[in-house]
Amino acid sequence: MEGWLNFFRFFEHQSVTPVDDLIYSVHSGVIKITDLVLKQYGQLPHEGLVFWAGNISENIFNITHVIAPETESSEGRVTVPHSSIYHVVKALSNNKVIHIGQIHTHPGNWVDHSRGDDEWAPFKRPGLISLVVPNYCSSGMLPLKKNGIHRYQENQFIGLSNKYIRRHFIVVEGEAHFTDLRDKENIRWKQLSGTD
Repeated sequence: MEGWLNFFRFFEHQSVTPVDDLIYSVHSGVIKITDLVLKQYGQLPHEGLVFWAGNISENIFNITHVIAPETESSEGRVTVPHSSIYHVVKALSNNKVIHIGQIHTHPGNWVDHSRGDDEWAPFKRPGLISLVVPNYCSSGMLPLKKNGIHRYQENQFIGLSNKYIRRHFIVVEGEAHFTDLRDKENIRWKQLSGTD
């Protein structure tokens, strides 16, 4: 598996330190739920994915919601079917929040975006963040700087530098709202829960 991932290192993006005053304030409950869902995928072992949502107040992105969509996943990929996107958008609307980011795992230590990550990202909107968590999130997401954090701008995902991440991403105490759209009848989740 590690040799396969070395192929993608050829496509590594350079990280940047944008000059802006944006703050990404992530509720601790969001981290807890994201860790839980991504680790469930990791037990399969598959790449996993969730979306983060919340609201924007002036220059602060308040991340308060986690949405776990139905996915198609394997050891080295995770995608969100078009039919699942409808339910994600509906959950955003029902909760009166906006989509702020996507978080997915990689099997190894590499946390950049592969060409597949760029191409298959279900949402591509300027300002959207994308976190890549290493090792199927086996040791959790914190500290945030250990993940690859990218922002969609200029029609591509650009990696953010650790300097930018330290100054602009904060974890604050707070609960999270969780919307789980995964199909619990899917064989992946039945195997995990021992009901199959």
